[in-house]
Order: sequence, then C-alpha cells, then structure tokens
Amino acid sequence: MTGRSERSRVGVRLRVVAAVTAVFGIGAIVLAVALLNVVESQLVDERFEAAEADLNAYLDSLETGESGDASMAIPTESAFNSRLVVVDQFGQTISDGDTDSTVIELVPVGEPTTLVAGQVEAVDLGDDVAAVSSSVSIGAEQFTITAANPLQPVLDSLDSVRAALWVALPILIALVGGLTYYVSGRALRPVQAITSRVREIDDQRLAERVPEPAGSDEIHDLAVTMNGMLDRLETAQRRQRQLAADASHELRSPVAASRTQLEVALARPGDADWPTTARAVLDETEHLGDLIDDLLVLARIDAEEHPPRSDVDLDDMVEQEGRRPREVPIVVHVVEPVRVHGVPSQLTRAVRNLIDNAARHATTEVRIELRRAGDVAEIIVDDDGPGIAEADRERVFDRFVRLDEARDRERGGAGLGLAIVREVARGHRGSVEIGDAPLGGARCTLRLPV
Repeated sequence: MTGRSERSRVGVRLRVVAAVTAVFGIGAIVLAVALLNVVESQLVDERFEAAEADLNAYLDSLETGESGDASMAIPTESAFNSRLVVVDQFGQTISDGDTDSTVIELVPVGEPTTLVAGQVEAVDLGDDVAAVSSSVSIGAEQFTITAANPLQPVLDSLDSVRAALWVALPILIALVGGLTYYVSGRALRPVQAITSRVREIDDQRLAERVPEPAGSDEIHDLAVTMNGMLDRLETAQRRQRQLAADASHELRSPVAASRTQLEVALARPGDADWPTTARAVLDETEHLGDLIDDLLVLARIDAEEHPPRSDVDLDDMVEQEGRRPREVPIVVHVVEPVRVHGVPSQLTRAVRNLIDNAARHATTEVRIELRRAGDVAEIIVDDDGPGIAEADRERVFDRFVRLDEARDRERGGAGLGLAIVREVARGHRGSVEIGDAPLGGARCTLRLPV
C-alpha cells in the first residue's frame, strides 16, 4: 500500500513536470521560430529599401549638361551602400560597380535629349542578394540600372542567432523542468504529510487530526475538509459506542426482570402464581420489543438509508394516530389539509412518538393541532402534565435520556421516542422544539416543509 501510494504521488509530480515542460518547450520553440522569421523578414526588407534608396539617389543624380548633352556617371561601389550595375539596350554591361567613377557620353554633344526613368521594381538575382532595377531612356538609348545589396551578412547573423537559440532553448527547457519539479515537490509536501497522517489513523485513533498548512489555498482546504471528516467519523463512532452501551443497559433490564420472575416461580412452582408471572414476563417482552423497534429505526436513520418517499397527507395521519387508544383522552383540536413529501413510515413513527410522549406525562388531556404556516407544516402536541424545565428542553432529544420524573420504565419508556422524532425531522429538513403549553404542560412542535 505504501509503495503504491508513493509511486502515485511521484507519478503526479512527474506528470506535472512533463506537462509544464512540454507546454513551455513547444511555446518557446514556436516563439523562437516566429521571432527569427520576423527578424529575417525585417532585415531583408531593410536591405531592399536600402537598395531602392541607392537606386533612386543615383537616378536623381543623372542630369543633362548645359549644352544639352546627356552623360551618365558610373559610380564605384564605395559611392553607395549598394552595388550599381548598368546594362545597355544590347545587354552589354557598361559598369558593374567595380571600376572607378567614369562619365559615359550617351548621345552626341549638342543634340537635345530627354531623360526618362522607369519605375523601380525588385528583381530576383538569388537568395543572397536584395536587388531592385529601373529602366532609363536617354534620347534613343535604353539602359537598365540595377542596385544590388548583399544579404549574406544578414543571413550569417541570423545563422549565428539560430545556433545560439538551439543551444540555449534546451538548457532553458531543462531549467524550467527542474524548477517545476522542485516547486511541485514543495507544493505536494503538505499533501504527503496529510497522507502519512491519515495512513496512521485507524478506528482507535480517530481523535488525531491531519496538519493544516498555513495559507488559504486548495491544500489548506483539503486539510480542513479531512479534519472535518475525521470530526464526523469520531462523532459517529462515539454515538455508536454510546448507543451500544445504552442499548445493552436498556436491554439487560427487561431480560433480567423476566429471568428473575421465572427463577422465583421455578424455585417454588407449586406456590407460584403462573398467570401473574406470565403477564409480567409478557409485559417485559413487549417492552423489549418496543425497545428493539426503536433501535432498528435509529439504526436505519444513522445508516442514512434512503427508503422510497412519497406524498403524505399529514391531516389523515394525525387524525388516525389521534384515534389510537391511550391512557388519556386525545383531542384533535384543529386539523388543516397539509401534504408533505417524505417517508410515510418515519413520519408516522414521529407523530406517534410525540403523542405517546405527551400521553405518558399528561394528567387528563392531550390536544393536537395541525396547521400550515407559509411553506411549513406544524404539528403541535400539548399536554397538561408537569411540563419540561427550560434547561432540559434540548437534552430530552438525546438518546436514552429520561428526566427524573420519568425514570420509571413503565411510564418513562426507554428515552428513544423524542430522539427518533428529531432524527426524522432532520432527515426531512424540518425541526422539532419544546415549549410551554396553554394547558400547563409541555408543547412539542414538529415542523416539516410542505
């Protein structure tokens, strides 16, 4: 178990590192390629622009002389940033930019001429040259002038940058991966501490809690949630143990009473009043059956079983339970038609327990009301008994709690009736409370959402 948990933890860490490194690596490579392309395009455009500027400057320098003659000065390569090449109409190279600046007579002196330059356009002289050209007409002569700017220095610089990037990018990606591994390890360290502590907690150590790291991040929320779960488990275990202890004590009483009566009768069978003994044992058996039924109801509620729910007419239920014979008269005072959605058997048990509890402590009368207050149905049970002190009105809903005047099992029951009522109310998103009744005794009010 420990090995599998450790491998799982490391696996999560490595998956985080792999994901971050892959995303960063792909993004860095794409960004580097795009940046190189943009820089290369910008530098090449600048070379073309420089060649075009040189060509335009040279065309502007062409002029006719005062006598009307036309001449063309062929500059050397040092005169411009670009290399100028002049080709005549017959394809002969007049100047390739390597010679010194010369003046070429284009037409006879004294003959009027007109210089007309064409549009400057880019030309393809290879991948390592940025070249533009323009046609020039001087009289009857046609010339093509090309300005060429070498791209090799640009390409060499880009190759150097590209080589540096291919060396730097793997190193940078590796650094990011290592940093991610380190940071993720520190981030997962509290999770490891929580896992180790939870692994040590068993059913005998539910009082322990996992460490809560500082801050308010997701790991802190996880630790708080885990501790909340341990609180609930500890509370549930404590309730189960208390229920088992209390149930054992309550179950022992009727069994011991029945056994005592039978042993006394068997010790002197001839003098024993067997009908009386049988009735006494039967009463204890009935009490034992009621106690077992209540324990089963609580066990189902504690197990959070979800029996089928349906619409329940509370008015019919209250009237039916009010007609059941009890020690004191039951008066159904006010009943309004109210329907709720819930578990019929649980709601019936809750209403019956309220009425039985009131009848057990009433002197002469129990009064029942059912009314609707907005979206809530209220079942009110009043009695004219001694009532319940305000300090005990919450305690009576605990399991196996019987007040001093109800210690007698014949009248006080096992102390599970009101506990069942509260559990049923909670399971139906309702509530139950105890107050003072107009009759002088206690008023129990069960509220359920309509």
